Amino acid sequence: MANRKALTEDQIKEYTDKMIRLTGKQYLMVKDRLPLLRIISPDAQIWTENLYDGEWGTNAKGPVYRAAFKATIVFPDGTYSNGHGSETSSDFGDYYEKAETKAIGRAIYAAGIGLQFPSPDFEYEEDNPKKFKGVDTPVEPASVGTETASRADLLAEVNREKERISAAKMGEFVKNVLGKDRLSALSDDELKQVLTFSKAQL
Repeated sequence: MANRKALTEDQIKEYTDKMIRLTGKQYLMVKDRLPLLRIISPDAQIWTENLYDGEWGTNAKGPVYRAAFKATIVFPDGTYSNGHGSETSSDFGDYYEKAETKAIGRAIYAAGIGLQFPSPDFEYEEDNPKKFKGVDTPVEPASVGTETASRADLLAEVNREKERISAAKMGEFVKNVLGKDRLSALSDDELKQVLTFSKAQL
């Protein structure tokens, strides 16, 4: 697209080095995607719109609140990209800000910015719909070792994490994000997504 600058080799190395690993998966945090956007397109505009902010349900601690945002990045040539994000107060105290941040991060990736790095955390659903994990979910690096955890090991680790973060919180993720009603119904890839989610909870 017009008006976009190419990254130098030094910049590619700099942002590759900023990628973090979550349970063996590569991830470029949103705080690092924003300056990357400014390098590639300094005059791009970021617009965010709050789609929802209110009570979403209850848990043992009381009401649960949810916020949802849409982010739009508009480039000087008139092209644009969108991203959506939502979070609940049962996952983050600052769920409102987290939801907006998620939407911005997804809009940046939807614009194709950040995809030039090894093992990006964005897979196109049309390329592999069965393995699509969403733009903010780290994915397996392409060149990981041959050793893989057995399903029994995965389930055991998930159950340990369930005790740590609470069955209710994990159950909400499984139901709302993965669309399943029990852990035993999850594929190995989905179990790994559960682990990625749970290990991100402090």
